[in-house]
Amino acid sequence: MSAFGAFGYGISALGYAALFFLLLAAWQGRGSGWRLVAAALVTALWAVMLVVFARELVEPNASAVTLDSARYLAWFAVLASGAEASSSARLIARAAQAVGLAVLCVGLVAIALDNQTVGAAAVAGGLIMPMLGMWLLGSVRTGSDGSQRRGMNYLGIGLGAVMICDIILYLQPLVSGSGAADIWLVRGYTSGLALPFIALAVTRGTRWPFAFTVSRDAAFYTTLATAIGGYILLTAIGGHLVRLVGGSQGDIAQMLFYVAALSLLILLVASASLRRRLRVFLLKHFFEHKYDYREEWLRFIATLSDNAAGEDSRVAGLRAIAQIISSPAAALLLKDEGSGTLRFAASWPSDGALPESAFGLGANHRLMDLLGRREWVVDFQDQRSGRSSREQLHLPDWLVAGGRWRLIVPMLFKDELMGMILLEDPPGQFSLTFEDRDLLKTVARHVATHVAQHEAERRLTEARQFEAYSRLTAFLMHDLKNAAAQLQMVVTNAGRHKQNPEFIDDAIDTVANAAGRISRLIEQLGRGADGEGAGNVGLEQVAAASIERTLGRYPRPRLTVAASGLCVAARREQLGNIIEHLIRNAQDATPPDGQIEVLIEELDGAAVVSIADTGAGMTPAFVRDRLFKPFDSTKGSKGMGIGAYQAREYARSHGGDVVVESEPGHGTTFRLVLPISIVAAVA
Repeated sequence: MSAFGAFGYGISALGYAALFFLLLAAWQGRGSGWRLVAAALVTALWAVMLVVFARELVEPNASAVTLDSARYLAWFAVLASGAEASSSARLIARAAQAVGLAVLCVGLVAIALDNQTVGAAAVAGGLIMPMLGMWLLGSVRTGSDGSQRRGMNYLGIGLGAVMICDIILYLQPLVSGSGAADIWLVRGYTSGLALPFIALAVTRGTRWPFAFTVSRDAAFYTTLATAIGGYILLTAIGGHLVRLVGGSQGDIAQMLFYVAALSLLILLVASASLRRRLRVFLLKHFFEHKYDYREEWLRFIATLSDNAAGEDSRVAGLRAIAQIISSPAAALLLKDEGSGTLRFAASWPSDGALPESAFGLGANHRLMDLLGRREWVVDFQDQRSGRSSREQLHLPDWLVAGGRWRLIVPMLFKDELMGMILLEDPPGQFSLTFEDRDLLKTVARHVATHVAQHEAERRLTEARQFEAYSRLTAFLMHDLKNAAAQLQMVVTNAGRHKQNPEFIDDAIDTVANAAGRISRLIEQLGRGADGEGAGNVGLEQVAAASIERTLGRYPRPRLTVAASGLCVAARREQLGNIIEHLIRNAQDATPPDGQIEVLIEELDGAAVVSIADTGAGMTPAFVRDRLFKPFDSTKGSKGMGIGAYQAREYARSHGGDVVVESEPGHGTTFRLVLPISIVAAVA
């Protein structure tokens, strides 16, 4: 056997060994899959034996028949697993297995006895086996149902080529009396070329329970490599024939033939158009789907998530959709909330779309119904060629002018039309199929959700900014309300006491105090931080001043000092406002004949100001869920609902807290807890 033939058997051995390991890994011990595993292993060993131990084989003999019998028995077992649906196929399978076993035994006897007569009988049996195999293949395919027949077709192509080659191999000595050395040389290549069809039979048939599939890329490159191998094989055979008929110039003619054939092969492999046609052929005839949806989904998500250089989420969505059909440009139109008109929102690439003024589609346009209610992907090629059976859409000039756009893809969010995507015509011959439509509609819904989510986040950010502004305004109003209450008290009492010099003095002091509070509030806003400029202030003095400002209402609070000389780190005006707020809240909740007690004490190393009233009290649920919730007031339009919230936040910002004890019908106690900074000496 020449090196050319040995190389072919070596390639076959490697291929079937790889198939064996793949099948073994995917088998998982289920069903009759072990027969395929065994057949792949036996075929790999058969090829190895012909390379390593049977180099002297140049024509059919007992050794060759023995090796072939073992291989055929393995594949007969595989075919027998597919013959269960037909009684005639089962009978042929049993007969083929019996004949194969008999031929194997005859071949072993011929090798052991070295008997030419027995060897001739074995060679005759070697011719019968591929003939029985062809008969069995036809019977099994005929008895298969629709779901099984596709896999059997691929298996028939692969094994049929091998069996035809073996029939020629064993028949030629009987017809011509000479050996078939050329068939021996190419038989390894024939077995290797059958391997892709056997693999397709495994993946496309439902008879064998193997949990693996062949990816599109693997099928493409395997088919490409198989085609290249077949081309090289034909080139070798053609070169051999050219040398035979070339006479004295045969060597030169053979060399020229090889150079021309290899040059043509390089041109074919380098042709992008040919590779595209081969891929389309594989997708149409060997795969159930046009797209590898796993790869498409992973790429789509990766593109959508990769907002390079702060790319807008809408632009990322356009780029992700355009990549699916290799479209070079895309544009997005979103529905205006007020008018319902579709207006330009984004484009990809950013400099590749029409001017924004050109985009717009009215809410009552016929296309809006087609996109929203029917979720139809519009193909402009069908519109231009007249192949579309849809009614005339009367599209605007900017949309159809120049023939730039190829597809309109609707964007639906919660089954409502959110917008539409325009895709430019992809390069090459692109034909829109139902798979393209379904995939584009699906990813457009995902992009709609993505855009809606980012739009909601933008609105939430704006709402938070307005909320912060509103909260600041509410705090200002709350503080100004107290100052206004002081001024209002002066105005109210002026009619009765304006002739009293003491009232005039008190009124001036009150106005000065209110003006000072407003000035300090403005100053605080200019500085920013609450704690800036804080110092040690006497808690007793601050509480007394706060009580004095609330004496104009009933019930009037009474101050009790259980721990004298306590100082806290705070701004006097802010702390006084907090205590005053709590006292006024107690006055609002307590009838005029009730009582309000203000107690200053020291508990667990902290200064505590307790404001206890005998008012209506609060339920535990109200204290837990609503008391400290800003802008949730029980006073209606008279209150802002931030007094308790502001007091607690102030205390916590200074390392303290506000504790509330309340019971319906038994009053409420607010405890303002602050860390002690200095304990002053008591005279």
